[in-house]
Amino acid sequence: MMLWCTLTYLLPLFSTVAASPVGRELDVDCSPDSSSGLKPECWAALEMDKYITDWMAANGTAAGCDTLGFAQCYLQFNGLTTLTCDRITSSTCPPPSSRFTYSSNQHFYALWNIYAVYQFFTQYSQALSNGASLAGQTVDKIVATVAPPIEAQQPASSLMNILGSTLGVASLFTGAIPGDAGTILGLIQTGLSQALLAKKNLPETLVKPSQTADDRFIQLGDIGSSLANLVKDYQNNLLETVASIQRDHTLFTAACGQGGFSQRVTASLTIQSAQLYRQLQLFILSSALKANGIVSAKSTGVDALQFATQTDEISCTALSPGGFCNQWWLDGEGNTYSFHNPGDTRNTHIELTKTIVQEEWATLDQVFQIEDCAGKEPEFDAASLGVRCIATHGFCEWNYQPTYAETRREPQFKNCPNDPKWGYLCSSWENRLLVPESYLGPLLIEGRFGFERQDT
Repeated sequence: MMLWCTLTYLLPLFSTVAASPVGRELDVDCSPDSSSGLKPECWAALEMDKYITDWMAANGTAAGCDTLGFAQCYLQFNGLTTLTCDRITSSTCPPPSSRFTYSSNQHFYALWNIYAVYQFFTQYSQALSNGASLAGQTVDKIVATVAPPIEAQQPASSLMNILGSTLGVASLFTGAIPGDAGTILGLIQTGLSQALLAKKNLPETLVKPSQTADDRFIQLGDIGSSLANLVKDYQNNLLETVASIQRDHTLFTAACGQGGFSQRVTASLTIQSAQLYRQLQLFILSSALKANGIVSAKSTGVDALQFATQTDEISCTALSPGGFCNQWWLDGEGNTYSFHNPGDTRNTHIELTKTIVQEEWATLDQVFQIEDCAGKEPEFDAASLGVRCIATHGFCEWNYQPTYAETRREPQFKNCPNDPKWGYLCSSWENRLLVPESYLGPLLIEGRFGFERQDT
């Protein structure tokens, strides 16, 4: 690793901006050799935004910042001509050392943040590569379990939006409060969000799909094997994004302004795909459900545990880990959800529900509570570094009626068309209806109406 020893001999080349003391007395030690180490609060305490702005005004032209960009011109103007910190594919950006003399505390923290931004994105990019293989296997298993039609496909743009959300996941693995292990500040996430929002096209740069026309759509069955290439495309976008942040001092100060990079942080290389790629799992699961016509069906105001005590027609005596019993998931607010397929109403989807929980592909609230996202496309959200609407398969709310006549006359759902067989009589001489396995209405209560739980 290259040492920053040149700092000892090049002090005459340091910034012509005076190493001015902060305009208020500091209550935190922000010196390079601080016994308590790096601190997020030092960015604000040292007025780093002002320091960098003033440095650019005084030295930007002489340092060639218009050509080199902020990070490289700052390094080179201070004698660090062999270092490269705006390209995360290189290995020429070692950390500053507290063993050497700096012109000011601000100077040390400027150098440290340049390094920390580089280091975070380098570690994050490596974590993406490390998790891609296992994530691809998981995606294949999801698709095989749900078994959507072979021709089912997804836009590459949606997949890139989902990959963009991994930045938000990685940023939350950093920022532990010194002395309070495990407490997450989210300072890096907030800073990166502000940097992305500060430049109109930067979020689009991060999640833009490949320009190859053949890559615009990918079959669900091929996404697992294609994931490594998708990740490479995303990593190329990441290179552009990092370069933009490091080269534009206003974006750099936005990213670092929360103090997230003013500490010793990295994105763990041991992040497993179940964490880093967890939102991809939910997206693929939802896409496969959608391709099979499976929707989330909500029985509003019906608690399956309580309802089961009124009828022998459903079994729900206790909740399994994950908050479900058989095919029913209870939201804890008096409502029950279940999978429903208009073309396969006899299927309880019990095994699918169990598998989702056991394999930890998603939590059931993520799969079922999709009222606001059904039918939409995932959209990268720079404000949260996440994705609006990951699960977008159909959502239907049951329209239960108090009488048999109203049940036959009124729509099956409040917001979806009737199933093809909804309202069919079991036979011409019986006053009983066929009901799907997702049904939790009055027809199942003994003594009120007849019922038949079967298809013709």
